[in-house]
Amino acid sequence: MTKKFEEKIPVVTTEDLWIDSEYPRPGVVECAVVRRRLDESRRMRVTIDLNEPLWLEPLDRENIVEVFAAQLDDQEEGSRVEKV
Repeated sequence: MTKKFEEKIPVVTTEDLWIDSEYPRPGVVECAVVRRRLDESRRMRVTIDLNEPLWLEPLDRENIVEVFAAQLDDQEEGSRVEKV
């Protein structure tokens, strides 16, 4: 799954990007975990809210999405979505 954001660089990456850099770039955003579940294939899926805690809004405005647990980098303070 790919989500596109139009956001300031320090929010989503530590790369040294300029106007002539190649875009879009992969990045990481913070999110809130809404729920976890096993799908029919016994893979862990996680519903996340991209508006928490930073109130980021994807370009498609769909902020509640489901991702594979492997796409999350869980942290004590919250979760960060990677590879989205």
